[in-house]
Amino acid sequence: MTSNVNHPKHYTCRNIGYECIDITQYQTFCTGNVIKYLWRHNGKGTPLEDLQKARWYAHRASTMQEQVDLNIGCCRTILLRLVETTGGYESAAWYGLLENEWHAVLHALDTMVKEESK
Repeated sequence: MTSNVNHPKHYTCRNIGYECIDITQYQTFCTGNVIKYLWRHNGKGTPLEDLQKARWYAHRASTMQEQVDLNIGCCRTILLRLVETTGGYESAAWYGLLENEWHAVLHALDTMVKEESK
């Protein structure tokens, strides 16, 4: 059973066997927020705002040279599944996170924001 407190639908909607918290709990603040907002952008009803927030945090994480921690929990597996189960620029953003390439994440998010704004 889902609830807005324990298992919100916008964090369980990916159907990859994991919730958003399963990866974000192991990340630094800005990186975790990039993942959170990208994860939920199609599930909470505010896709443009969520993508803009993901982009804002990605820029901050890039500036602070944060690294995505892939070697704890199932973080690498989760990102691989997100790359495999999404497409286009969203998949590119997940892949950028997987490879710790903030420029790729920012480019993908910029394009997603632009497309969502149309």
